[in-house]
Amino acid sequence: MDMSAHQLPKAVAAALQNHKHAQADVNGANGMAWVLSPNVLHLWKYQDGPRATVHTHGLPYALPGQCHVAVVQHQDAGHVSVVLCSRTGNLVVWPDFAQNDDVATHRISGTVTALAATAFPGKHGGIWACISTADALLHSLRAQHDSSGQLHVEVSAISQAAGDATPAQVGLLGRFLPWGGASPGPAPSPEPALGLHVAAPAASQHLSLLVLTAGSLDKWQVPASGQPQLLWSHDLRAQLQRSLSVPAVTLLRIAGVPGGAPRAQPVAVLASSTPENGRSERLSVHILETGGPALLTKFWQSLPEALALPGCHVTPSTDGEAFLFWTPGSTPLAWSPAAGLEALEEAGSSLAASFEPAASAWLALSPAKGLVEIPVDADWQDIQDDALSAQPALAAPPSGPGETTAREASPLDIPRILDESLAGGVLSQAAAARLKAAGALAGSASSNPIAQYSSRIADMLPKHWGEPVGGGEVGEQLAAKQLSHNSLLLILSQAGILPQLPAPLLRVLMENGERLAALAAVRDCEHHLLGVRASRSISASLAALQSAINQAGHQCMPQVATPVQGRSEWEVFYAYPSISAPAFFEALAGASEAAARAPPSAAKAYDALLELSRSAQAAMEAALRQREWQAQKFPGEAMKALRGCGSPEWLVAEAPRHALLSAAQSVIRLQQALQAEVPEKAVEATGLLLDLAERALNAFAAAVSSTEPSDAGAMQRLVAAYGAARQETLQDALTASVSVCTRGDARGEVLLSRAEAVAEAHSAHAQLFDLCEYAADRGRLCQHMSAGVLQDAYSGETMAQYVFRRLSSEGRQAELLTLPDTFSADLHSWLLQQDQGAAMLELRWLVELRMRRYMLAAGTLGRVARAQGGDESAFQAAQRAACLAKLALLADQEGGLASVRPKAREGIAAADISMGLLHAQSQMGLSDRGPLSARALAEAALQASRANSSAAESQQVSPGRHVSRAAATLLVFRILTLAGQQLNGTASGMLREAWHLAIAATDWGALHQRRQRLTDAELADELGSTVVAQAAALCYGPFSEQQTPMSASSALPSVGEAAQLLEEIGGECTLDGQGEILAAFDLGISGQATDSSYLREHTDSDLMLD
Repeated sequence: MDMSAHQLPKAVAAALQNHKHAQADVNGANGMAWVLSPNVLHLWKYQDGPRATVHTHGLPYALPGQCHVAVVQHQDAGHVSVVLCSRTGNLVVWPDFAQNDDVATHRISGTVTALAATAFPGKHGGIWACISTADALLHSLRAQHDSSGQLHVEVSAISQAAGDATPAQVGLLGRFLPWGGASPGPAPSPEPALGLHVAAPAASQHLSLLVLTAGSLDKWQVPASGQPQLLWSHDLRAQLQRSLSVPAVTLLRIAGVPGGAPRAQPVAVLASSTPENGRSERLSVHILETGGPALLTKFWQSLPEALALPGCHVTPSTDGEAFLFWTPGSTPLAWSPAAGLEALEEAGSSLAASFEPAASAWLALSPAKGLVEIPVDADWQDIQDDALSAQPALAAPPSGPGETTAREASPLDIPRILDESLAGGVLSQAAAARLKAAGALAGSASSNPIAQYSSRIADMLPKHWGEPVGGGEVGEQLAAKQLSHNSLLLILSQAGILPQLPAPLLRVLMENGERLAALAAVRDCEHHLLGVRASRSISASLAALQSAINQAGHQCMPQVATPVQGRSEWEVFYAYPSISAPAFFEALAGASEAAARAPPSAAKAYDALLELSRSAQAAMEAALRQREWQAQKFPGEAMKALRGCGSPEWLVAEAPRHALLSAAQSVIRLQQALQAEVPEKAVEATGLLLDLAERALNAFAAAVSSTEPSDAGAMQRLVAAYGAARQETLQDALTASVSVCTRGDARGEVLLSRAEAVAEAHSAHAQLFDLCEYAADRGRLCQHMSAGVLQDAYSGETMAQYVFRRLSSEGRQAELLTLPDTFSADLHSWLLQQDQGAAMLELRWLVELRMRRYMLAAGTLGRVARAQGGDESAFQAAQRAACLAKLALLADQEGGLASVRPKAREGIAAADISMGLLHAQSQMGLSDRGPLSARALAEAALQASRANSSAAESQQVSPGRHVSRAAATLLVFRILTLAGQQLNGTASGMLREAWHLAIAATDWGALHQRRQRLTDAELADELGSTVVAQAAALCYGPFSEQQTPMSASSALPSVGEAAQLLEEIGGECTLDGQGEILAAFDLGISGQATDSSYLREHTDSDLMLD
């Protein structure tokens, strides 16, 4: 065998001669080699031979025993970093080993088992290393020079000890079963790492870390900053046990594979297996592709029994065509398909070995011979072909009856082979070989013979059923199909064919089983309604479900391959589950909308909608039970089908998501009518709304996690739809739950808790904030800010950052300053990232004073003065004075808002009134004048309301900009609630005129005449949108206390007195619409005013610090 050698530099040769137990390694990819003996590290380029420059550094302290060493080659020529760690945890980092003496040290707790390091992408990316310990911990090391040349080294733990998983370990790709609440994500293996492999994928700013334990392979994504995230944890041991058909497997080593597609990130895993007969262990090498969202097996190779080196390393050649096995101090062994296993005697006793891709040669570092380079036999395939052609032809054994040899098999034989195997309950190795020879593994997911056979089982046309029947024939037929399909999966797995199928083909097989289960569940729901359809309510529900079934069957008719003349839509639906199951969800969306619109009774509409929702959820749960069975029987294949296609699976595709959202929106439309007609069902409907919202949002989250990130357009559209669904469904569910609470129903608290849990699981910061606002629970809000809700991966905000932004945008800076001190640093960091206007600078200055960072505060105060510029109007001065007065009172309270003294509370209330009046003046366009009195403001608002209803002009104060009639009228009520006591006895007259204007804003006579033609829901919508309803909500509604956080003004009469006043004024304005006026007033009091945009935009949150 040809070979060449690179002689060792004299310094290295001397070190090896003087120290028999020296450590060494060589890397054929970067051309570097090193020797450690005993406390001096030597590093050189081996291709330079004996004249190579040897860079040496002594260790900062003596390190007994073996050490782990990683050499990192940067993009800059000559820039090499070295990371060294002893087994006892002494860590040494040389960021530039060849150019300077900078060194950093650290101590890792525990026994170190493995080390890997690489450079971050980019010219100045720094280095990153991972150190594993025997207690199953992983430690991250980041080292980088800043612009001033200062070295920064950061070491932190990136995984918890065994059995101590935390929510931070949940990765986006960890939702295997994306339903039923917040599903747990992947958790790292509880076993210590045996090997680490780290790489920088092409065109990526992230690093990829693979962690091999005795039973699992974990993949982590390492960003340029922040904590690594676990993408998946694969039970590789169980997969190899099935592939090798052995009872026990132990994983030993991991190594990168040169060549191959960069996105595939191939690695070689060395495993040891024990056969059932108890003979000696066998080694095998498995080539795995780890670049995608799931682990894919490319191929594996069993090794000769003669290879049984304890603790041996494995080094693959390009694409894993050959392998080198070596242990320090022994002769390396090479294996290739052509030559088998052979000792590389030319290398002699070697300390380390590697593969050099450029020369396609093995490298062995020998103290006696230097760096020995031995070419890998690249012509093994030709040799193998020659050997096969030289063998004498053997006569083929005669075929048995009905049997086809592997060489003669054709694609037409595949269904017959599978039929015979299913009948016998086993797929023999001979039959499996015939399947492969016939092309059973070829073709796309739609054209593959096995996929077509799977769909044939699911879509076998049964006997003629006719119209919908109540017996068990349909269910029995579906159960028989399920049994046959499960048997197909089992025999394919036992024969070793299932693991060889690509992900798209596996998805077809797995989803066919799930769709059969889903249709069986739909049939159970229909069968139940057929048996109890005596009542009209049940009949309407059955009609709604069968309408969806028939619509789905109608959609399937053009797609079926078998002629279906004479078959009903109902028959086609149950006969073709592979296409009718997705169509069922499409039909459910339209059926839900129709059920909410059609019946005159809200209760009947809700009953039909409830049955449709139950059918959808039953189908999903049955499919997930089937998926769980498949995951237990074929874990690797089920995971590969779910995550290996780069697109959402069928249960979280657009149709099921749309069906769930349509059902939820239909429930929302029925809420008000149900409350008026059957209040008990309104509470039940809120629970159903939460069920549908949770399932829909879980489906969106799973779809986002399984969508290929490279498809930016699809990802962007999906994320936008997820955000809209989260806002709409959760907000309505929260509002409905609050409404139940305000009615004094104890079930409201349970509903609120459920809404909070869903919001927390989906990082719905806005809804969590609103819930805490309603409950007036600052402690609960702080819990969510600190630990309860993780960062929203789509808005990029944590809960704390959302609270900062919302309070700031709503002008509630005073509340920002009363947050606990634990948030001060985060608040200050957030403020530094905002637009540095005068208001933001002033808030930043106050935060810095609170943090006692006086040097920073002094500089910020100067910027505040420059930003203000001294051009403050009288109106702005009044605003600032009111704000500062409140800030001063708050700052003087040692316990914050939780323990405000009575005197201070009065002063704070006065400041809130001042700020509220100033805000009302600003809304009327009068901020260019000095501060106006409450009376002048109330008269201006009344004038604006009159001016929009007649041509009358006022002689006192005219608004500076157009204010709508409704807004002006509601501003009068707002001013009266804030400062009615300041109107010197004129409040009652103004209140009477305001109610008069509110009543005059609606044509009550016309509404009275239309009432008989409106449904209850439509009437509630019209009444709730009137100014009367909005004014009642503002003064007496369940949220008025949050809008006006102070004692009620004496200018407002009681609810009963207000109702009498409305009845009196209504009698003066209209003869026919008095009942409607009082009904609108009652709707506003109950918090059901439908057009509350004014109230949302002008609550007390806007009346604080601008």
